[in-house]
Amino acid sequence: MHGLPLQKIETVIAVEGGKTELQCDITPPPGGDEVALVLWYKDESTTPLYSLDSRRRGLYQAKHAPGQEIAGRAFLDMTARPTLLRLDRLKAEDEGEYRCRVDFKIARSRNSIVILEIIIPPKKPVIKDNDGEVLQRVSPAHNLGSRLVLICEVEGDYFISVRGNEG
Repeated sequence: MHGLPLQKIETVIAVEGGKTELQCDITPPPGGDEVALVLWYKDESTTPLYSLDSRRRGLYQAKHAPGQEIAGRAFLDMTARPTLLRLDRLKAEDEGEYRCRVDFKIARSRNSIVILEIIIPPKKPVIKDNDGEVLQRVSPAHNLGSRLVLICEVEGDYFISVRGNEG
């Protein structure tokens, strides 16, 4: 898939405008090895979305470098186990496949994949009458027993059809 062995694949579901956490195990293999780089990629990009470089400094003094598209919205939390890429103020375009690559000083690199699915919450409903006119307030008066048709339109991820009693 990406040329390096994969550790695991996980799916995370989050809501647009909310927060999420993407896991990456950076624990070195036994034998005294250390983390050199942690790189997060999105989809098929060859440029890291987020990088942490500990080659010249210790892991906890390493330089964090979020990419432009997530700057100010992302942070790699090194205190969590497993390590978490925290994303805030999620956007629809954040949806996709994220790959965490951990390069060690001695051992082979390790890759893990996280699929992020973004749910788009419904927008404010629009109520229309039978003629397609948007109703700003309560529908005008109707005769008792006459037929009343209201159309409710909502934009969002899922389509639901609701039909009232026609009698």
